[in-house]
Amino acid sequence: MSFSGNNAWADSPAGNYSNNTDASLTGATIDLSSFAGQTVYLGFYANYEIETEFDNLHVEISTNSVTWTEVETITGISAGWEFFSIVIPQSHLVSTFRYRFRFETDFSITGDGVYIDDIGIGTSPFTPVSNSYMTASGTSMATPHVVGLAALIKAQDGSRTWDEIKNLILSSGTALPQFAGTTVSGRRIRAFDSNNTGALSCTDQTVLSRLQPTMDAYGVEAGDLVNISMLHINCGQPAGNVSVTIAETGDVVELLDNGLGFDQVAGDGIYSAQIDLGVLGENRINIQFPDSTTVTANRVYNYLPGLNVTYQWRDISVVGQPLFSGNPDGYDDETVYRSTPFGIPFGNTTSPYNEIAIDTNGYVILRWTGEPPMEFSVFENFEIPLVGLSNIVAVFWDDLVVDDAAGTNVYWGVLGSAPNRELVITWQNVRAFGGSPGMTFQVVFSENSSDVIVNYQDTITPSSFVNSGIGATAGVQIAPNIGTQFSYNSPVLTNGTSVRWSMPAGVSNTPTTPPPAVRSSRGGGSFGLMLVLLLPILLIGRLARKQGTKLS
Repeated sequence: MSFSGNNAWADSPAGNYSNNTDASLTGATIDLSSFAGQTVYLGFYANYEIETEFDNLHVEISTNSVTWTEVETITGISAGWEFFSIVIPQSHLVSTFRYRFRFETDFSITGDGVYIDDIGIGTSPFTPVSNSYMTASGTSMATPHVVGLAALIKAQDGSRTWDEIKNLILSSGTALPQFAGTTVSGRRIRAFDSNNTGALSCTDQTVLSRLQPTMDAYGVEAGDLVNISMLHINCGQPAGNVSVTIAETGDVVELLDNGLGFDQVAGDGIYSAQIDLGVLGENRINIQFPDSTTVTANRVYNYLPGLNVTYQWRDISVVGQPLFSGNPDGYDDETVYRSTPFGIPFGNTTSPYNEIAIDTNGYVILRWTGEPPMEFSVFENFEIPLVGLSNIVAVFWDDLVVDDAAGTNVYWGVLGSAPNRELVITWQNVRAFGGSPGMTFQVVFSENSSDVIVNYQDTITPSSFVNSGIGATAGVQIAPNIGTQFSYNSPVLTNGTSVRWSMPAGVSNTPTTPPPAVRSSRGGGSFGLMLVLLLPILLIGRLARKQGTKLS
């Protein structure tokens, strides 16, 4: 890779750079003494992929090749070749001037590294040149295109309102199969086209697309309403009322664009309505939309935490079995799947769960045998509810590591006799990523009760950034959009305490996602699928310490 010519300087030409690196490229000694009193620049082009903030390219200058002064720091990911022009201080316009590029990395996460080309020193600021086109992707590139198109639409007709401009952008352009179901319109924007599909030449381009609910299956807490909205536009204008059908009852619900109730703005092309499951007399409904999609909505009763619980640690040292063993490097962000010794009535479900996913990062997920596995472990804790999660118990959800050789592991075992058995899962002496071992906690599931008990035996380690849950989430999420959070990044999970999670008395839940044997083709999908789609969006803009999230 080079900006011009055939070659460029690179830190790791054969692949990704290494961890724990401190390497430098130093230029020859240059006599700048004759330029004293003038403005002198150091310029270069760089193309880089570096772990943001934790790995850095330092641009440094020196007058004696011993003491170096930093004049620029580069980190993160570039959108192609970038030009840098740095003023050299007067104090460094000497006969022994030198510059260097020093690349410093930490103990984790690597990338392609840094490429440097066309280094030069001069008395006028360099003008960046481009000798070829380049391509770039990501939301950063989409934004200026859409903003530019909005400006063109407004310039064509200054009387256009914001909603007309928005609708013209959405309804115009090229419909692409790969965008169907992934964007509201399924189109790529286009300013002008001779076939009337461009935003500036739009005629009879209709979009009918579901906006809410965003998921194909989700829960509705008792007393809440199901919010429904659809986009129905023809070029820049609303295209008329639409309706949905309740499959179980045959009721037809008309969606209106009148700015009343759940509909936020009249005449913006978004048609809305609300459905009350209680009025329909149903606990579970399938809503059929005119864009040929179906949404399953369930009335869901939520878990609540009980705090005045006598602490009672379950000792499974005799019956417990380690879940992570054999890897000398330990286990980080790992999940194991086990069939449960009895059906777990989590959420008072009408279909008890017979499988459980147990993660090193301090959470478990109730499942049914036959569900597809999760795509990956989630190391970065989030607040609950997090859209896309279902049937998760976050005991101490943090970035944790299990190292069997160091005496840390996750154990599971059964106590008691049928029909009063308990399944106990204990994180024993685990440590946080980058920290010290020492934390021990557990979750307890009962055979004859939907209650869930979590016990915190020891949450204090020499690593203060994890003590007592200061970087963890604790809570229960029962449906893709319904959950109760006990704590988030707050030091309240203290030694010798317990929390009992309970359902309201006398209620039961129909699972939001049916067991595999009865799941329909549009049934709500698995946790893994939802999370794969969701997490890339959530992680953008957040500092992902371990997973090199690339901002585009």
